[in-house]
Amino acid sequence: LRPGPSGIALSLAWACATGIFLTYVVMHNVDHDRPLSAFLPTMLAEVRSYIRQACKEATLFYFNGFVWTYDPRLRGDKTVPLITYAVQDNAIEKIEASIIYGRDLTIEKSRDQGASVICTGVFEKRWHFWPNESFLCISRDENEVDKAGYPGCLFWKIDFIHKHLPPWLMPRWYTKEFRRRFVFENPETGSTINGEATVGAAGVGDRKTAILVDEFSRIDFADEIELGTADTSPCRIFNFTAYGEGNAADRMRRDSTRRKIKMKWSGDPRKNKKLYQWSADEQRFKYYRFDETI
Repeated sequence: LRPGPSGIALSLAWACATGIFLTYVVMHNVDHDRPLSAFLPTMLAEVRSYIRQACKEATLFYFNGFVWTYDPRLRGDKTVPLITYAVQDNAIEKIEASIIYGRDLTIEKSRDQGASVICTGVFEKRWHFWPNESFLCISRDENEVDKAGYPGCLFWKIDFIHKHLPPWLMPRWYTKEFRRRFVFENPETGSTINGEATVGAAGVGDRKTAILVDEFSRIDFADEIELGTADTSPCRIFNFTAYGEGNAADRMRRDSTRRKIKMKWSGDPRKNKKLYQWSADEQRFKYYRFDETI
């Protein structure tokens, strides 16, 4: 069992799926006249139905059970399962809560914390399983939103999730015609994800369940986008690494009235190993934990 909410969610959900399988094994042992293969179609249908419902209701289960990510810096296989850690678990839950309850959210992050993957992943999960929701992804230029063969863009990350899902977990009736540039359309749920580049009028005049503004600190029209999207959606997620002073992102991160998530490198178990700080009060070195800085 991996510690944290994602470990518990993943373990419990798989335990329940295993329980369905064992139920059919017991039925087979009781009914010796019927081979186990006779139960397989019904068993698979029930397990898959349960897993789909678990993915819909438990976002951490969906992420840790089925979402894969890509990192070309890795030795060996560059495609790996997305196993979230505590800071990411917290971010996923707060992003989805912001969507459900219609609240703006600011994400201030260090580099390489997977924030863009998490944001697009939560949008994809809502698009995937919940009906009639509409999302908008905005970044600093159109290629950062959607460009074929460019792993850094937002929509490539969603395509990558779909590429590695089992076919039975994909939306029913989903074909290439429902994936166009700047568009994901779900024929089963009726939900959509659209993309736009950052111009002053980005997101203005539309109506969305939630909006992601990625790399907000590096956007030229940041003030116009913040003002123009205020009535477009009750949930706007501003995701950025601090860059410069006095700009819209800097004012946003200093605003104590805003709901915020801080995803600092010190909360990343890949980067905080053997990190210590000197405690003047205790006159000793203490392990530098992520929960002391976030």
